[in-house]
Parts: sequence; structure tokens; C-alpha cells
Amino acid sequence: MSDMHEPRPEFVTHLEWQLRTSLQRENRFSRPAKRTIGGKVNTAVLVLASALIGAGGVVVKDEVQEQRAQEVLLAKVEGKLRIAGLQMEMVRAQLEETEDLFRRGLAGEESLHASRLQVRGAELEFTRLTLDLEEIRITGREPKNEVSAPLVDGRDFVTERLALVESIHREQLALVEQRYARLQELVATGTVGRARMAQEELALQEARMGLDGIRARIGLRQQFLGGVMTGPEVEREEEIFKATSEANLVRAALDEAMGRLMEVERRVASGVLSEAEMRRTRLEVMELETQLEFLQIKLVSLKEAGGSPEG
Repeated sequence: MSDMHEPRPEFVTHLEWQLRTSLQRENRFSRPAKRTIGGKVNTAVLVLASALIGAGGVVVKDEVQEQRAQEVLLAKVEGKLRIAGLQMEMVRAQLEETEDLFRRGLAGEESLHASRLQVRGAELEFTRLTLDLEEIRITGREPKNEVSAPLVDGRDFVTERLALVESIHREQLALVEQRYARLQELVATGTVGRARMAQEELALQEARMGLDGIRARIGLRQQFLGGVMTGPEVEREEEIFKATSEANLVRAALDEAMGRLMEVERRVASGVLSEAEMRRTRLEVMELETQLEFLQIKLVSLKEAGGSPEG
């Protein structure tokens, strides 16, 4: 593609008007005189024309660069959209196979639900990319997902995308709750041990926190759009909520790891497990303790920066 671009018609028209006005002004205020080709009038006109062409060239160049940037963004998202479409077709085909296996008693209900959730996730990802494409076509820029992002031509792309994520998180939580309920029944009959149940409780808490986090973002978004909170305020509150949720999750994981460590130590003492397994579990506990300490320091910093009392 050539880098040479003709100026827009409105720019050429504006330039002609500027030149014509300059000439009329010169004729009106100067004494009658014979004008030569190298005279002041011609020099002034040439200087003005050069200045206008230079300024117009910069504008044209900027517009071309913006257009190219938009084309690159559109091409990138369109590529992702094509891949997402193929993935959606693939998981739909897998769902049909799983449904057939389920009807013949060769697949369990959990496998069926998981396959349906995969399809739902692929469909939502396709829809999300479609929203990104629409926003890029309007703004020419990368889509903004911050809770403090402005509306785009009166449309709230941020909340639309958050609603998609909230939907998949809600369905994931329902699946985890269903699995947790079945495990409780198995624990009651002694089929499944408490260690497995502790891991499932952690997964359940993680799924609930994921849904709570999305709903919190949606709430902050509405407060920002309603003028209740400023952009920096909602961004800081989001950071505090994320750090608090992560700290709670790490704390739960630490409790589970501590319980597992006690069991490992007991089995090592009885000679069932090697000390290597005990060292590995102890290292996992130390890593979680370090993560929790960092998150607690981060929370204190965020709250002090916002003038919030520690809680």
C-alpha cells in the first residue's frame, strides 16, 4: 500500500478559501503597485500555502495512522472471533456426543453438566468478542473494561461484558454446588474421605467468591455511572475487594493445607509416607503463609491510601 495520500476535498476547499482571502486582503490594504513574480505578495501566498499544506499533511498523516491502528485492532479481534466460532462448533459437537453417551448410560450427569457448561462458556466468549468488535468500530481503540470507563455513544459495553461473565460464574457455581452436595452424601456413607471434602469446600468457596467479585464490579460500575463515586474511588474499592477476596481464599487454602500437613505428619510417623512428602506439604504451607502476609500488607496500604479504617 502506498504511503502517499491525497488531501480530503474539504481540506482543499479550505486551503483555496484561505489563499483567496489572503489575496483579497492584500489588494484591499496595499497601494497600487506593479506586482512581479518574485514580489512580497507572491512570497506571502507561498508561505501561507506551505504552512497550510504542512498542517494539513500532519492532520492527514494522523488520521491515516489512526485508521491503520483501528484496522489492526479489528483484524486481531476478527481473527479471535473466527477461532471462537470454531471452538464453539467443536464443543457443541462434543456435547452431542456426551448427550448420546448419557442416554445410553455410558456418561454420568456431572459429565453432561460440565459439557453443557463448556458450550455456554464458548458462546459467551463469542458474544464478548462481538462486543469488543462493535466498540472498536465506534472508538477505533482497544475496548475498555475498567469500572470507571466512560460510556461509548451512550452504550455501556463494560456492564454488558460483566453480565456475560456473571452468567458463566453463576452456572459454574451451580455445578460446583451440585457436586458438593453429592460428595456430602458420599462422605456420610464413608465412600469419600474428609480430605476430598475439604478440597471440594475450597472449590465451592472459590466459585462463590468469583461470582461475588463480578457482582461487586457491576455494583461499583453502577455507582460510578450514577455519580455516587468517582473513577479513582471505584478503582480503589475494586482493588480492596479483590485483595480481600483473595486473602480469604488463601486463608481457606492455608487451613486446608494445614489440615493435610497434620495428616501427612501422622502418616509419616507411622511409616506410611516418606519425609519427602511431608517436606513438600510444609513448603506449600509456607508459600500460602507468605501470600497471605503480602495480601494483608497490600490491604493495609490500599485502605490507608483511601482513608478507610482498617477492618
